[in-house]
Amino acid sequence: MTSSTESQSAPEGPAGIPKARFVEDVAAYIKEANAPFNIILTTFQESMSKYQLMEQHVRTRKQNLAAKIPEIKKSMEAIEHLQESEGPSEVRVEMNDTLYVTTTVPKTEKVYLWLGANVMLEYGIPEALELLASKLEAAKKRVKAADEELTFLRDQITVMEVNTARVYNFEVKQRRSRGGEAGSSTSPIAAG
Repeated sequence: MTSSTESQSAPEGPAGIPKARFVEDVAAYIKEANAPFNIILTTFQESMSKYQLMEQHVRTRKQNLAAKIPEIKKSMEAIEHLQESEGPSEVRVEMNDTLYVTTTVPKTEKVYLWLGANVMLEYGIPEALELLASKLEAAKKRVKAADEELTFLRDQITVMEVNTARVYNFEVKQRRSRGGEAGSSTSPIAAG
């Protein structure tokens, strides 16, 4: 049986996510699939679950990226303040979310940037600003890409929901017509 999301040359969306195939002719699709109705619906529901799981992962990734943008901006502002100061300056340093310490920072040409994974490196102020600016741009681009992925995934989920409803309705219609034919041959009105 061919899944509605699989084929030899399945078109892909952003990040290589396979595009869901819209089932236009339900009768032809069921004939092509050559599988029982409940198997087809199960396949659609599995595909929908995969898309929903991908959507959840992309949403989480986007939230994590979006949270980094204000941190990068705050770091850039602090470094720009150090660059503009002509002598020692008094600053408040965030120790925790709600804890700040006031300290005096001497005029400096070097800063330390926390790169993550327990790594901190010393940079000159211009290099630090350049690095942070590139990280800010990259983060913004990745948030935009995540938005595109989310839009694409929502569309694929909708396609799979519509496919599921169409196949289900087709099967109900088929059962009714089979039931109607059987009922008409045994009804007294048809025999009379």
